[in-house]
Amino acid sequence: MHFVGLVNVLNLKAGGLGNLGTAQLDWLKRDLAGRSASTPIVVFAHIPLWTVYPDWGWGTDDSEQALALLRRFGSVTVLNGHIHQVMQKVEGNVAFHTAMSTAFPQPAPGTAPSPGPLTVEPARLRSLLGLASVTYHQGQHALAIVDSPLGAAPGGPAAPSAVPRREHAAAAVVADGLSALAVARQAPPLVEAIRQQAPPGWQIGPVVVARQARVALGDEVGALLGARLVAVLIGERPGLSSPDSLGIYLTWRPQLGRSDAERNCISNIRPEGLPYEQAATRLRYLMTEARRRRLSGVALKDESGALRG
Repeated sequence: MHFVGLVNVLNLKAGGLGNLGTAQLDWLKRDLAGRSASTPIVVFAHIPLWTVYPDWGWGTDDSEQALALLRRFGSVTVLNGHIHQVMQKVEGNVAFHTAMSTAFPQPAPGTAPSPGPLTVEPARLRSLLGLASVTYHQGQHALAIVDSPLGAAPGGPAAPSAVPRREHAAAAVVADGLSALAVARQAPPLVEAIRQQAPPGWQIGPVVVARQARVALGDEVGALLGARLVAVLIGERPGLSSPDSLGIYLTWRPQLGRSDAERNCISNIRPEGLPYEQAATRLRYLMTEARRRRLSGVALKDESGALRG
């Protein structure tokens, strides 16, 4: 993996676009020369390298020259701030992602006379401020980017230091994986079915939604939340007849380094495959048995009978 930091705010005029300049573009060309196209590239720049809203200066006027140098790489992630809100865009192998601020929110593009601090009700403020965490797992080119509002960020400013972190019985991660369509179609009704069948008395942590994520991200999220179990709801590899299939991966005591053999999988969740209620029943059984036996994976068999009779 190779990291690149670009400065596009020098000599910035009010309302003007960002600018990289000839000298920096020449440096970027030299920096990337000779690097394998399979090297994952992460680019940091304050102002977005894609044109979000030029009337407010939310873009970089010579970004196309930089992107032309980056497009030969198989995985490029461009991380920006400046606009104080989450927006994303994908162009070929280049994924653009902006982040929230911890200072103040700004209006959505074109919804106010000008950019600047957005006044909101106190109860909404922490949902519009937040942090972004970026995770890379060896062997997986796509980065997992998780946006957490301050009110939900693990260990973030919204958590009073005098209150100890509660251990959650379980946490859930919803990730696009290999099929964003599967998440869009199946995740909402599946989460509701899981909620209705959750074991009574269990302290369930927040649902974390992650973009460009893989199963292993659940290990880190579960560990940060102090969860005994983590369930990752993720889009499965699209098939010829099932482009919208969702899977669940359950792991006991999640932590970095867990292997696939330590997980239980429930797959093909969709109306034409495994119905939501049956999937939730199987998950409840596995969660209950995992906590009772303090394990998950190949040693834990699904004997719920959800598919029989």
